[in-house]
Amino acid sequence: AANPNGKTLLVSVPKAASGFDTPAQLYMRHQNVLEYYSETQWVDTPAQMLMPLLVLRLEATGHFAAVLSAATTPVAGELRLDTEIVRLYQDFLSEPSQVHLVLRVQLLDMAARQVVATKVLKVLKETQTTDALGGMRATNEAVARILNDLVKFVVEQVK
Repeated sequence: AANPNGKTLLVSVPKAASGFDTPAQLYMRHQNVLEYYSETQWVDTPAQMLMPLLVLRLEATGHFAAVLSAATTPVAGELRLDTEIVRLYQDFLSEPSQVHLVLRVQLLDMAARQVVATKVLKVLKETQTTDALGGMRATNEAVARILNDLVKFVVEQVK
């Protein structure tokens, strides 16, 4: 349930760092060289797929009067959450391979026109298999963990 005493939170459309704004499922076998699976890709860019998850998870906290998606509403919120996928790839330089997910989070107070807080969240998740399916499963688990960390961070800032 929404909190009638809470603030309205607008979730901006997530961004991705250069090279990571692609539906390609990325991996690294050599230091600083990103490659992608030729027969496997995400249904959309990871940043676009992250948007509804952010809105649903933040809405479920019950801390806000409303959680709005900038992708679907032109209404401004009292608070705005900006996110950027800094890194998302399967790393074969370690054994077993690991998914690296790094997300930059910024919470802004729109009325005061100031940054409330910023944080860089990082998750490493080992894969069960060293293929695209193993990378996808580990990515799903990494996203679940980073969403938990993000929600905790945002809720702590608005208390």
